[in-house]
Amino acid sequence: MSNLSEVVRANVSKNCLTTKCQKKRCKVNLPKRDMPFIVVDMDHAESPVSNDETRCDYLFIGECNDKDWVVPIELKGKPRAKQIVAQLQSGARVADKIVPKRAMVKFKPVAAYDGQFKRAEVDAFRDSKNKVKFRQQSELVLLRERVISLERVL
Repeated sequence: MSNLSEVVRANVSKNCLTTKCQKKRCKVNLPKRDMPFIVVDMDHAESPVSNDETRCDYLFIGECNDKDWVVPIELKGKPRAKQIVAQLQSGARVADKIVPKRAMVKFKPVAAYDGQFKRAEVDAFRDSKNKVKFRQQSELVLLRERVISLERVL
């Protein structure tokens, strides 16, 4: 297994790296510490995204369950497909810039929410036109209420 997280770590400011993914009542449980990964806080001033760009909350890059992963993460109160998909797509664009082109990675955009779904939003999240794209991969957003355990979903 390559050490993808160490390669990417060299391409981002250490100041925007974090050890937790949590906002208000939404949270992502990260893999065990013995798995190599980094988490970029995309809201940090030194994150690899400009101030005027749409952004996701976090970007997980590293190993989970014996595979290398790129996982843009959004934590939201009210789940709105159009906004969440745009934010996760922005995270995928940033990952495309900082992850080596030859790296063999799996991709999964995820969002945790703390709010009520309207029927139209459920349908929008399931619509194939709302897939998030990273290089040759295209995935629907994985949604979970309040808490996501990356080891269980990746």
